[in-house]
Amino acid sequence: MWAEQANQILNICMIALGIFFVTFGSNLIVNFFASLIKKSQIPHSNKFTKFAVIVPARNEADVIDHICASLIKQTYPVDYFDVYFIVESKNDPTITKIKKYAFRYFVRNNLTPDRRTKGFAIQELIQHFKDSGLYYDAYMIFDADNILSPNYIEKMNDLRQTGVEVGCGFRSFTNASENVLTLTSSYLFLQIMSVTGQARSLLYRKFPLSGTGYYVNSKIIEEAGGWIFTGMTEDTELTAYCYKNDINMRLLSTAIFYDEQSPVFKVWHNQHTRWAWGYFSENKKEVVKKGKKHYNLTPTRLKIAKLEYTISFIPFAVLMAGFYLIMIASIVLGIIASVQGLEYDVVFYYKALYIFIGIIIGCALLATYYTIVNFRKVRFGWLSIIGTFTYWFLFLDIVFAFLDGLFDKSKRTTWKKIPHNGKITNKKVENYR
Repeated sequence: MWAEQANQILNICMIALGIFFVTFGSNLIVNFFASLIKKSQIPHSNKFTKFAVIVPARNEADVIDHICASLIKQTYPVDYFDVYFIVESKNDPTITKIKKYAFRYFVRNNLTPDRRTKGFAIQELIQHFKDSGLYYDAYMIFDADNILSPNYIEKMNDLRQTGVEVGCGFRSFTNASENVLTLTSSYLFLQIMSVTGQARSLLYRKFPLSGTGYYVNSKIIEEAGGWIFTGMTEDTELTAYCYKNDINMRLLSTAIFYDEQSPVFKVWHNQHTRWAWGYFSENKKEVVKKGKKHYNLTPTRLKIAKLEYTISFIPFAVLMAGFYLIMIASIVLGIIASVQGLEYDVVFYYKALYIFIGIIIGCALLATYYTIVNFRKVRFGWLSIIGTFTYWFLFLDIVFAFLDGLFDKSKRTTWKKIPHNGKITNKKVENYR
């Protein structure tokens, strides 16, 4: 009977997925256990880095007060960091807010349709530094919705003085408990921060940059020939560049900054499309051809680091996508069996149900772990009880986001501004703004 044979094929596919994950996903298991190792403390330094704090802030008047206030409260000496907000028009109301805090602003003048990304904005400002004879030891990148803990820049300076060339603090959230979408996104970043980032920092002196909150030595940018990270995902491009040239990177979990997560599904989905396709960015392929080797690891260890980064979450993504497809196939086969009057339809329906429950429980266990480990850094609130059981939906949407970009090229090549509402549900952040 065809139904029995189809069921056997689905069983074989499930076993094959499990074998594939265990074989090629061993890096995820290694990363998990490495992240449990106690981190060494960074000593306080009396040497100071001259930072240029760069904030792309086009039409961000509604939220700009938060980051400005947190920058004013920094414990780091004000003589050693200059703040620049990047806008696209002299009529941008954001400028009025910036002037209130006596920070600098830079108006872009090269605004062709193909240069609207965040990376091009940073590129223009850094070129302005060069043309004006302004020199900084390092550039620190933030988004307009970020809020810094008072000692953030001080901690980043301490990290840099240990020889770390690209460093980043721990990303917490201003609105993790706003709704299920913000909570679900928070779990993903906690996975990057508390597991992947910690493990790679320890094992390979590398860290997967995720958007903002990081500094990069100006020397690195000079060696690259300027800020060349201008694609849809400039953070992924810079990370790939650092791996290729063996640049010393590290995550410092004791330095915390706060980021707003989108509570709107359309924006949420568009972000996932950009992330999913950023891995295959054409600009990423170009930037890794440039730069200068730094030799922080032995050749063998660097090869392992590059292999681990290349594999990254692919085994997990294949596992999740595979089970989703098997679940959908089981439902379809169950319907066909029902139409034909075959009692085997129940077997297919139960298979789909068991897979679905398994995915939910597996993702819920991961989310629960991230909640427990990071409960002091992140204020989730009661919504986390519900949110742990919705973590699976993020991975399903990433699958759809990949397909969305596959069939609509514009969605993976056209940069869209992420709207911010400035809503804060994390009461701890109130003290920093």
